[in-house]
Amino acid sequence: MARSEERELRDLLETTQTEVKRLKAELAAREKAAPVAPPRDEKQEAAELQALRTQVQSLEKENTALRSARAEVDQQLATRTAELSESRREASLARDEVKQLKKQLEVSSQALTKAKAKRGSRSSSGKRSLVERLRELFGGTKPTEELEAARKEIARLNQQLSLAQFKRRGR
Repeated sequence: MARSEERELRDLLETTQTEVKRLKAELAAREKAAPVAPPRDEKQEAAELQALRTQVQSLEKENTALRSARAEVDQQLATRTAELSESRREASLARDEVKQLKKQLEVSSQALTKAKAKRGSRSSSGKRSLVERLRELFGGTKPTEELEAARKEIARLNQQLSLAQFKRRGR
């Protein structure tokens, strides 16, 4: 048994030595492939570190300024959105008002057309009212003058009526 154990130990030793050689060769190959950087100067590293800190500070300031600008833009956007909403509401009200006015205009136009038709039928048949004839007769005068002229016209028409009635009786 001792010999087999010795043999196993020798085999294990050989295997281990072979593995060590292989790992050393691999390490040497890696060192050749990747050049090792020379040791750096501490002053140079400190200067680079300070430069990076300065750059970070300036970026933080810029970030703060951009956030502030964004907050302002967001506020302006909210204001414009509210204004747009109000404008749309006002436009909607204006459209509704225009529709209502168009309807009123249409109704007024129809009423005017009917009135003109009635006036045309009255004037053609001679059935104008006394007030319409008086207004037509004295249309260009002032209200007080118009009233006085209307009284005179009424008196004249009453006279004509009396004469017409008298003539009828006389026949």
